[in-house]
Amino acid sequence: MRLGLKWFVCYAATAIYVIVIGGFFFFNMFKFVFDHKLQQEVAEQVVTRKPTLAQGLASNKPMVDPSELFLLTSWLKADDRIQSIIYLNRDASIRWHKVNQYLGKSYDDARAEDVFFTNAVAQSFNTGRPRVIMYGNGNYYDMAFPLRSAQDEIIGVVNIQVSRESAKRLINDATIKYGYSAFIIMALMGFILTVFIYLKIINPLNSLVSSIETVSLKELRIHFKERNDEIGDVAVAVNEFLKRVKKEFSGIEAQSRKKEEMEQLWWKALLAVSITKGSRALVVDEDNNIMFANFEIEVKKDGPLHLLDIFDGQQSQIIEVIGKAMDEPGKVYRGETAVGSNKFSIRAVQLPVLEENPRTMIVLEPEK
Repeated sequence: MRLGLKWFVCYAATAIYVIVIGGFFFFNMFKFVFDHKLQQEVAEQVVTRKPTLAQGLASNKPMVDPSELFLLTSWLKADDRIQSIIYLNRDASIRWHKVNQYLGKSYDDARAEDVFFTNAVAQSFNTGRPRVIMYGNGNYYDMAFPLRSAQDEIIGVVNIQVSRESAKRLINDATIKYGYSAFIIMALMGFILTVFIYLKIINPLNSLVSSIETVSLKELRIHFKERNDEIGDVAVAVNEFLKRVKKEFSGIEAQSRKKEEMEQLWWKALLAVSITKGSRALVVDEDNNIMFANFEIEVKKDGPLHLLDIFDGQQSQIIEVIGKAMDEPGKVYRGETAVGSNKFSIRAVQLPVLEENPRTMIVLEPEK
């Protein structure tokens, strides 16, 4: 996988992970904020109406007076989020309900008839503190607010059922906006970082690759713009490596030339004592390039002189004997040939003692 594609996959996976994790976090935060806002707004409504309600409860009358009735009915109509209001006396009997048949019922009787959706009222009476319980698959809140007298005595409770539809709508809208915003931010960041990756990493790496591919064996050096980063360090390291390679090549070439010179001196001495006067001898390498000859070769050529440059296709007997000798190192093959009006006997052998650099010796002796 290419580096750019790896970067894209890694960034996309990270962005999706961050968006999802952030989505859970912000969803819960939105839920807390908007639900808390809803509860606060309802609580503020209770606070503004508390004096009238507390005054009515202090009269110890079992039923509401006209001022309480007007307040409760107008309150129910004023806020469409409020589904129901249940107003209870200090003995937990229902002081007011929008359904008249529940008026005056005790808490236990009303509870048995499922008038109350949760036990928020009971908890509020017992603890003396407001109580909020979610019900109806999270669609509603059952809120109970205790009402106190001037002596800080609980004289009643207001039980309000509030719809969460508006809060859920706000939560959903905020979550959707978060998703769009997060996507746009990640896309912009990804674009900027991708441009940076390609300009500062991918393109310099491609340039470095091109420089390495165009390295000449004669120079053994890459031409790359100096950089003060990791890519520049790689280029410097490659150049240092090529310097060492060049040094090794120079040593090998010098050693090879020295070895070749020594070998030629060795063959000159060997052939001088082993070949009779008037005989011609050649030594060729594994590619049939002439390494040494004890006679002057008139053929001039740039580069290594090949065996076929001396013996053409008409002298097939020589070529045949040499081919057999090369196929079976250590075995001497013989033959005869004519060069002009002169006849020669041929001997050819590939020396087995130099297998790493095989050499074949060819001797042509004039026939008497």
